[in-house]
Amino acid sequence: VSYPGDWRATIEAGSVSFPAPDAATLQHYEQVRTGAVRHVAASEDLRTLDRVFSNGATFVRSLGLEGQAVTRVLSTNQLDALPVRSAWSTAVAGPASASSRGYAFSATRQRLYVIGGQLLSGAPTNQAWTLDLGTGLWQSYTLPAGETVGGVLGASYRWQDGSVYFLDRSGGLLRLRRWNAARSLTTGVIQTLATFPSSWNPFSKVDLVQTPTGNMLLVAWSGTGSEKTRVGLVTVSKSSTVTLTKLVKSTVPIVAPPGAGRTGYTAVARAAIATTAPPPYAASVTYAGMSSFMATADLPTIHVH
Repeated sequence: VSYPGDWRATIEAGSVSFPAPDAATLQHYEQVRTGAVRHVAASEDLRTLDRVFSNGATFVRSLGLEGQAVTRVLSTNQLDALPVRSAWSTAVAGPASASSRGYAFSATRQRLYVIGGQLLSGAPTNQAWTLDLGTGLWQSYTLPAGETVGGVLGASYRWQDGSVYFLDRSGGLLRLRRWNAARSLTTGVIQTLATFPSSWNPFSKVDLVQTPTGNMLLVAWSGTGSEKTRVGLVTVSKSSTVTLTKLVKSTVPIVAPPGAGRTGYTAVARAAIATTAPPPYAASVTYAGMSSFMATADLPTIHVH
């Protein structure tokens, strides 16, 4: 069982110690592993959470969804231990059932952001929602005309500008987009920041990971052929303009998006050995060690924003 976005390990005298979850929390992660529950961890990094929440303050660090309903929260009062699962419900109905929907959770705001999705008919919902844990109230938003969201592959909340950055596909085209969630729903609330060439299409999983410095990792994994993983460093300027500055390609598959630090990231990888099922291992890459030289076929088109 893995603990996506929540686990911390301490190293003492050369040994690694992992926190032991209680039975209910362990059951939650097992259900996440089987796909029965969607786990949405906080987008903010540990350094930010440590700065916002004083020691001993209890806060929700991640959510569990069954279908479209939030049915559990995982709370903690310390960052060096796993959050503890408890049941949660709201009397106010959330979004209708849909596929290909994006979810991002802000622990600092204690708010879930939901965007896009396709109805059973295949039509886009063209809506977004927020759920405030303090009040238990859902709020829905109809997106402006012409700003339809495609099938969302990954989403992340960036506290520096109060926006949800997400990746969607429309007509086979991978796009990096931004929902200015703090703005009124006027034209421009959904912005297309970049579109990516076809070399990014072989990856079945794509996600965004926030770094402590306000930049993001664009992670593509479960690739076909020899290239299994691709990690790009997306920098965000003070004027909120994005640029893909560095890129790493790997023949080694990862099992989940990496954890990002100030100087680099660490991913859980699994070597591909045909005759055995090798145990996963940690692989670290520094931002300085990532290549800034990218093939033209991998470069995105950056849109005016």
